[in-house]
Amino acid sequence: MYIVNDDEKKEYNGLDSLASVSFQSYKSFSNNEQVEIPMLSKATLIIGRNNCGKSSLIDVISTSVSSKKQLDGLSNLQLGFRLDAQHIERGFSKGARALDGIMNRYGSCFEYGKQFINRILYLEYDENRNQYIVSNNQSQINLIAETRSSWENVAHSYNSELSSVCIRRVNAERDIIPEEENDFEAVSINGDGATNLIRKFINNDSYDETIVESVILRELNKIMEPESHFSSIRVQQVSTDEKSKYRWEVFLEEYGQRFALSKSGSGLKTILLILINLYLVPKTKEYKEKEIVYAFEEIENNLHPALQRRVFEYLYHYAERHNTRIFLTSHSHIAINTFFGKEHANLYHVVKEAGISSLLPIGNSKERSEILDDLDVKASDIFQSNGIIWVEGPSDRIYILRWLQTFTDFRFVEGQHFQFMYYGGRLLSHYTAGEFEEKTDNLINILTMNRNAVMVIDSDKRNVHARINDTKRRVRDELKGKGLFCWVTKGKEIENYISAEAVNNAFGSNLKQIEPFELFPDYIEKYDKNFASHKVETARKLSKFITSDNSEDILDLSENIGRLKDEIEKWNQ
Repeated sequence: MYIVNDDEKKEYNGLDSLASVSFQSYKSFSNNEQVEIPMLSKATLIIGRNNCGKSSLIDVISTSVSSKKQLDGLSNLQLGFRLDAQHIERGFSKGARALDGIMNRYGSCFEYGKQFINRILYLEYDENRNQYIVSNNQSQINLIAETRSSWENVAHSYNSELSSVCIRRVNAERDIIPEEENDFEAVSINGDGATNLIRKFINNDSYDETIVESVILRELNKIMEPESHFSSIRVQQVSTDEKSKYRWEVFLEEYGQRFALSKSGSGLKTILLILINLYLVPKTKEYKEKEIVYAFEEIENNLHPALQRRVFEYLYHYAERHNTRIFLTSHSHIAINTFFGKEHANLYHVVKEAGISSLLPIGNSKERSEILDDLDVKASDIFQSNGIIWVEGPSDRIYILRWLQTFTDFRFVEGQHFQFMYYGGRLLSHYTAGEFEEKTDNLINILTMNRNAVMVIDSDKRNVHARINDTKRRVRDELKGKGLFCWVTKGKEIENYISAEAVNNAFGSNLKQIEPFELFPDYIEKYDKNFASHKVETARKLSKFITSDNSEDILDLSENIGRLKDEIEKWNQ
């Protein structure tokens, strides 16, 4: 039985009560296995090849939350609800004593106290009664046999709340086209009605036109920038055939030029259709009092990688902010990298073998790699992180991360948005950033690993007039020749950027600021003997005391950290 480990009693209603949907025998899914789809995560990504069964899962979720009709061939449909005191008291009787009695009677099944409150009750769909009833499966019979009517009352309370939950779906095949005026508010799963709904919001005084003119426009620009920025959304009548039959058309204005949405790419239409579902549909009469579950299928179609990433990130944060559920089907590796590791996201892999589909949870990097293999994504097709910061060693990474976090409003995640790689001091002479086709005397080209690269190099200069060595100068010039950022330290090495205040707070010392070309091991020797043998431990200790106030004026540190942040932002646009 599924357990939700909450620390205190809660009352769950509607969408927050719904913990899972499970079923057997639908299309390519076998009748020998109960497939369970958890519903508690804000965002759920369903990954798999074409025709593997991803849309079938959305069909099941749709019919489950809509309480309409059963799907042909679907069997043993069950919903799992989080039990709480509120629903149990409704089903049995009123008052706390009833709850105490139930806990005593069913303690062996539910355990006592809080764990009882957070257990799951399974309801099974009854076609004859057109509602969900308490499950008849064997694991539940002993629990409910003596008091079935009371538990059916509990089920009824969940059934009534389920009526406030509905689904909004956007299919993989979709479009926004010019439309004749009508009084309907409906927008179909393929986009029919979208133009008409925008028209109603803009032109009908019973709707708030600012939702389109401000909210939709603002959110559209959040996703589309920096490639595009729109200044207005309008609808106008246009003639579309030889009989001069007029229809309404959506127009966008960008940089002073107005263009028809029908003449735009399908990627822009997809994003606008998503926003219509998120912001306009909930304001219509049918959905005004509803809790909406969203299901978007293969939205990556016709979106370039940077735009895909922004759309996926946008939907994840929308689900968090609005406490809703968003399901996405995809075969994009960008979707996998976007959602993997996020706190409120789940990833599932649909695998089809010998005509039978299975649903597998994705919880670790090995399973994520197996998805990429199933999708036939080659290592050369993707970059596992969006850019690489090359540094001499791990202590440099610690300092740079700390400076990024304290100097800037840094919002990126190491391992996803960027990654550190170590070139190990003198080993730099074995690396190059030259052209791939050039003869490089067996040098390792760092750009074959990732074309987005920054390199941080200790100058190792002992005075202001000294020059960096030939290897460092070569690599710096190769990177700069490709418009890439190479940070050569203004002082001797990275440690010469560390503030005296951070050192003194860490070691209880009273040192003055280190000189630009002073040797750091000599500078700190009195307080940190054998520094060279434990540079990483020292870096961790010092980094806790580094702040923007005590560091940003040291040499060219602030300038280079700002430049580094700009590079990472550019990688992740």
